[in-house]
Amino acid sequence: MAAAKNVSRPSKKNSKQSANASRTAPFTTLFTTQRKRSWYLVLMPLFVLVFGLFYFEKGEVIALNSGCGWDGVTYKNVVWSLQWNKSSAELQERGRLRIDPYRAQRIAPSVAVYGEMQVAKYLYQSIVPMFERLPAWLEWSYQQYPIPLWFFRWFAKDVGSAQQSVALNIDSFVAGYFVFHNLFMLLGTAVFWALIARALTLNAVARWLGFTALFVNVAVMKMSFYYPTLTDTSALFLGAAMLYGYLARQQWILPIVAAIGFFTFPTAFFIAMILFILPRDAEKQAIASSEGTSFDNTSLETASFTQATARKIAAGASVLVLLLSVYFVLIAEVRFPEVEPLYMMLLPLTIPLLLVQFFFMVEKILLAFPTAAIMRLLNSRKELVSYALRAVICLVLWSGLTIWKQQIQDSSLAAPMNTDLFLGGSFSAALSKPLLTIVALSVYFGPMMLIGVMRFREVLQTARDLGLGFFAVMTLFALLLTIMTETRQLMNFLPFAVVVIALMMDKMALKPWAVALISLTSVVCSKIWLTMNFTGMQEQAANIQNGSFSAFPLQWYFMNHGPWMSMTAFLWQGGIVLCCCGMFWWLFSKEDSATISPSK
Repeated sequence: MAAAKNVSRPSKKNSKQSANASRTAPFTTLFTTQRKRSWYLVLMPLFVLVFGLFYFEKGEVIALNSGCGWDGVTYKNVVWSLQWNKSSAELQERGRLRIDPYRAQRIAPSVAVYGEMQVAKYLYQSIVPMFERLPAWLEWSYQQYPIPLWFFRWFAKDVGSAQQSVALNIDSFVAGYFVFHNLFMLLGTAVFWALIARALTLNAVARWLGFTALFVNVAVMKMSFYYPTLTDTSALFLGAAMLYGYLARQQWILPIVAAIGFFTFPTAFFIAMILFILPRDAEKQAIASSEGTSFDNTSLETASFTQATARKIAAGASVLVLLLSVYFVLIAEVRFPEVEPLYMMLLPLTIPLLLVQFFFMVEKILLAFPTAAIMRLLNSRKELVSYALRAVICLVLWSGLTIWKQQIQDSSLAAPMNTDLFLGGSFSAALSKPLLTIVALSVYFGPMMLIGVMRFREVLQTARDLGLGFFAVMTLFALLLTIMTETRQLMNFLPFAVVVIALMMDKMALKPWAVALISLTSVVCSKIWLTMNFTGMQEQAANIQNGSFSAFPLQWYFMNHGPWMSMTAFLWQGGIVLCCCGMFWWLFSKEDSATISPSK
């Protein structure tokens, strides 16, 4: 199915005659020649590479457990459990890895890092014999693994004399290779984004604003290198890969991504399988199959949900959310560990806001729901068999991967997360502060996510135009957002949200100064300028009691993660989010609404 903007955008001849096109012509014609050559396929990854090298020189790594953070200690140990050299007692102990069921779902990046380390060691051993006298850039290695110079700045005992005082150990060494792994993942994500932009024939403004939305935020620009041992950056890469496979109609990519994603990020497998079962041309194939049958196509005219029906269903779903909120928050009192105490006096405000948010979202989803397309699929027996076969393939793949995971995990270990804690903690966090889900989303994924929140109806229509599978993924994303304040758990969905925003930007006639303002705002909100480490961070983090995550200076890190955002950080970050909403409303209100087609 063609993207929505291919239908709604006027032809080149007509656009030259329109006021909006003439207003933006000086900006867009600058990119005409380069667009034909797809120069951005090289330039986008190059920008990511330059930034990575800049961060190696000027950035910081988390000052906990030698750069491994909290959960990252387990993922670092996975690397060394694969190490064949068990000659020392320390390596032998690390080889006896025990991993809980939750973290067993995230070991694929560690396996990749181990493989990258072996490649680096092989290259080092192959290059060194070529020199009679070893050059400076090859002098440093750890057990014949090459070590970059920035190791000595990040992991030296004395930063002032880094090259004379190296404090390398197994932990910091592996954390450094995780940094390199994340750089590779970001380069791959940039390549996939450029390919996606070409597949959708986005104009220059949409291409680069999409690139900004994808990379210029706390999640990617800061956390990818600051907390390198997490699996989030790998999840972002897999999300971009499965999105490209879907949009480019390269279905073979999806089962591969699903298998890797099963051991990278919990939601990755299910997203890939949704796209695999419902390919981009699913509706088109169903229409072709239904032609010449006895199916009454006139019934499709009344197949969609009416507004009254949608409101009734949304009201019923909101009642369910209310009951769950009361149970998890007031009866079971489920909380994420070390969060700030819940302000009970805020519940009369936060509960109605959550219900209104959920009601509005469900209603809009039902009104945009592709009921007619689903009916065509159900009527087409040939296509239905094909989709059923795909579902069986997914089930077999999931069963095999689950059995494999059970062989890896140690079920006797307590997992840091389970279904009750996930649901209960999410509801409690969502009700702890007014509209925290929206604030946390824009804080972590960047202010451009607010465009999707403010124009949610257009988001759904754009997602609908990209096919049933894409619409299903965006629906899942929207529903999770109603209670999910730990936004990093939705990392797989970020490329999908960015594509929708880019397609919306593709239909607008934004001026150059507006593009520059949006980009500058994203850079400022990315917190790349903020130093999160402080003297004594290791000791303070090791002695956390009664929600001291909410205390500064440790809050400089935790204010980016919704459940652990303190009220102080929420108030001033919420104020910034409100200012960004005002800026976007002002920018878009200046655009001619006729340039955005609400439907095909």
